[in-house]
Amino acid sequence: MSLSILIPVYNFDINELVFALLSQVRLQKKTVEIILLDDCSGAGFKNQYMHFVNTPEVKVFFNTENRGRQLARKKLATLAAYENILFLDCDMVIIKPNFIQQYNQIIKNDFSVCSGSHVYSKTKPDDKSRLLHWKYGSNRETRQKNERQKHFTSGNFLIKKNIFNAVPVLQSFGGYGHEDTFWGMWFYNNNYPVKNIDNPVLHAGVETNAVFLKKSMEALVNLKDLAMQTDPELLAKHVKLYYWYLGCKRYKLLEMVVFFNKIFKNSFYKNLYSANPSLKIFDFVRLAYFIQLFN
Repeated sequence: MSLSILIPVYNFDINELVFALLSQVRLQKKTVEIILLDDCSGAGFKNQYMHFVNTPEVKVFFNTENRGRQLARKKLATLAAYENILFLDCDMVIIKPNFIQQYNQIIKNDFSVCSGSHVYSKTKPDDKSRLLHWKYGSNRETRQKNERQKHFTSGNFLIKKNIFNAVPVLQSFGGYGHEDTFWGMWFYNNNYPVKNIDNPVLHAGVETNAVFLKKSMEALVNLKDLAMQTDPELLAKHVKLYYWYLGCKRYKLLEMVVFFNKIFKNSFYKNLYSANPSLKIFDFVRLAYFIQLFN
């Protein structure tokens, strides 16, 4: 059996992740490579892991400009030597001692795509400025198994290289967000069922409220682009916010949502930066912004 572990890196200390992978890979005694692709991080971050250049199991590559998650992963797939490729986000932490072993068991059987998912710390951050991301991740991204069947997430998944290479690139996608939505829909449309297993990693990269809000709004630009070139009903099944958008459109509530968001914007943002941010307010603010993107 052979496996390529592919990690796009951007401005994050990946030493803990790579060392944890190496310890498991060496115990397995399988043919495994770890490929890091730095997507034009700052020099300080690059210096933290340059020592991996001399590690036999690790290969390190660099982009000369930031290409974004979609193109970084596509490039990683071309660099992979093996047919089984495991994608991990750089801000993940290995929490299971048999993490690699579980994926090796999947490789022994017939599979197309396999998702191990991710979890968030059960302990609330002491830093109030990171509560929104933690609360959203803990309540929305960490789903029960029946919910994971409907939503593909890309922070920790195994796939055959030929399948991933067949996924088209959305050239109009820029910045951050909804690559995994597009991939999940493509897998569904092309009859590649996603097998969900209990093999999570811990999401350690909890952003500040300001950064998380900014990225969440940026992601809606890609969602709009995806909405312009895909089946609305199918997209609504994969993205709840788009389902709400279609409902508001159907009942002619779009202008009302934007109006209320404008009136209460200051109060809404005060809540989102508070010690008890409301996910319902977060949803409403994003919905209003998404509606405005179409005007």
